Amino acid sequence: MGLFVIICLGLLAAVLIQFSKGTGFLKHTKRILLQSGNGSGLKPRASVLMAGVQIGSVAGIKLGPQGTNVTITLAIYDEFKIPTNSDFSIEASGVLGDQYVSITPRPTTNAVTAYFNDGDRAVANAPWTLLGVANRVLASLGHFDEAAGSLRQTIDAVHQGALSEQTLSNFAATVSNLRQASAQAIVTLSSLDALVTTNGPAIFTSGTNLVLMLSNANEVVLSARSLIESNRPALDQSISNLESATHRFDLLMADVQGGQGLAGKLLKNEEMAAELSEIVTDLSVTSSNLNRLGLWRVLFPKNTSSSREKHKSSSGQPLTSPKDSFRR
Repeated sequence: MGLFVIICLGLLAAVLIQFSKGTGFLKHTKRILLQSGNGSGLKPRASVLMAGVQIGSVAGIKLGPQGTNVTITLAIYDEFKIPTNSDFSIEASGVLGDQYVSITPRPTTNAVTAYFNDGDRAVANAPWTLLGVANRVLASLGHFDEAAGSLRQTIDAVHQGALSEQTLSNFAATVSNLRQASAQAIVTLSSLDALVTTNGPAIFTSGTNLVLMLSNANEVVLSARSLIESNRPALDQSISNLESATHRFDLLMADVQGGQGLAGKLLKNEEMAAELSEIVTDLSVTSSNLNRLGLWRVLFPKNTSSSREKHKSSSGQPLTSPKDSFRR
């Protein structure tokens, strides 16, 4: 009898504890396996809240094989639907309050929304803890020390290289040379300014003359263009005549090459060419006799013997006719 009472009291205590967590034995649930890198002190039977409303509880927490993550089993009441694009995070009620799982559905523009089913998996965001923040701050300080050491080494290298005595002396020499070059440039610019100022009228006159010359050149071009436009028919006719004359010359040369016409026959007929050669020779001899004896002697070659002897003694040779000379 006493054992039965103890069992009943135990069951009553379990029921009270279960109801105090907001869950009941008669509610149907679906299980969602939540992956997280840190459990952050989360305990079984912790609440699962969505928009501040408890929709389930933590059914169990299992450490991963390598000890680097945990699998949190969530028991979600069947009456609640969780969109698959929801964010899962482990949070605390206040700074030192109990841990719970928070679910935040993200807004979507899709017409069809997918929901988690029994046995689906999700990933939880890393929980925010003071210890984690402290660890991250310490890690950042370590990186800051490394960065400060690298900066110190860089400054030392710059001091040894860029700020050495030789570099500074070279820099001073460069500055001095630059100053001298600037002074020379100022002198050159002053001379150039004086040259321009002194020769300003001449430069202006040259520019004016150039403008006038260009204006005259434009007028000449316009006049030439007007002349060509006004005489275009005559120019076209001259070009046409030139083309016609060229064509006729080509035809004439073709006739000559073919032995047609006087010139062609002279070139192609050997007898006429020989006769023409004889005529040219006679003309040459006749012109020579005219130059040597005169027109009278050529027209009347049979004079007295005394005149012939006198002429022979004076010239040294008798009068010859063109034909006889040619036959010789």
